[in-house]
Amino acid sequence: MRLTLAGRQSLTKLFPLTETNVRFAPEIVNVKDWLGGKKTNRSLKLHADDDQRLSCSYTVTVNNSGNYEILDQEGQALLGLPIIFGGEQDSVEAIVGILNHISRFKFVENIENRIADASFKQRFTIHMEGPHGHIQEGVGVFNVNNSERVKVVVHNHGSNVLYAYVYNLSSSWGVMNVFGGANHWSIPPKNDMKKHTGREVGEFEMFVPNHFKERNYLRCRDIFKIFLTSRPIPFTSLQMAALCGPDSKRTDTVRGSHPDVINLLLGIEPSSRGSGTKALIEEWTSHNFVVHTVYDKESS
Repeated sequence: MRLTLAGRQSLTKLFPLTETNVRFAPEIVNVKDWLGGKKTNRSLKLHADDDQRLSCSYTVTVNNSGNYEILDQEGQALLGLPIIFGGEQDSVEAIVGILNHISRFKFVENIENRIADASFKQRFTIHMEGPHGHIQEGVGVFNVNNSERVKVVVHNHGSNVLYAYVYNLSSSWGVMNVFGGANHWSIPPKNDMKKHTGREVGEFEMFVPNHFKERNYLRCRDIFKIFLTSRPIPFTSLQMAALCGPDSKRTDTVRGSHPDVINLLLGIEPSSRGSGTKALIEEWTSHNFVVHTVYDKESS
C-alpha cells in the first residue's frame, strides 16, 4: 500500500511512525556482507556497528556460549526468544526473521487512537484489578506472583452496544486473542428488564511459562491490550504466533501485514469506504495493562 500525505497524517494520530533501528555488534564477522538484501519490513532498519551516534532499540551480539543474543537499550538480553546458535548456515536468516517479528510486535503494542472522540470515551470505563484489590484505570502496571489472578473489567455507560477485543501480548512475543480467533465481548448497555448489567469481567491466571523456568528465567512480562469499539471490527490480522514455547506452534493465527492493520484502523477496508470512515476512526480506543509475573522457587 502506498500512503498519500493525508494518509500519513492520519496515521500519526493513531500511533508513532517510528523505525526500529538494530545495530550489529563488531564481533559479528562480515556483517556488512549479509545485511544487504535481507528482507525486512518497512519499520525495521539494520545497521553495522559503524555509527555510534545512531540511537538503536536493539543490538545483536554474541554471548559467551557463542550464540547470538538481542540486547535492549539497557544492554539486557531479550527473554522469550529461541536459541540461535552461532556459526550455523541459517543463523542469519533466523536473526532477521526474529527482528522482523519483534518489530511487528512493537508496532501492535504501540497502537493507540490519538483522535478518539471525547463523547465515545465517555460511554465506558475500563480498569484492571490486581490480586490484592489494587485497581488501575485505563492503563497500568501490575506486579504479581506466579498463579495469582488479574481481572479486566469493562463498564458500558452508553446507550449502544460496546465491543471489546482482549489481546495478550505475551512474554514469548506472541499476540493472541484471549477468547480465540475473532471472538470478543459484546456489551449491551445496562437494562434491568433484560437483565443486562452493562458490565463484563475477564479473570486471568498469570504464570511464568515452563520454557522460561527451564532456562532459569523466573520472571516474565505480559501485556493485555484491549480495543473498545463502537462496532465489530476483525482484528485478527494483529495476531502472531509466539517465538518459542507451545504457542509458537499454533496454526490459528492470521498473518497480516502492517498495511492490513493500517487499513483496518483507518476504517478504509472495502466495506466501510466513504462517509462512515471518520466515525470509525474516532470511535475506538486501545488500553494497555502490563503484568510482571515472578516465580518463587521456594514457595512453589
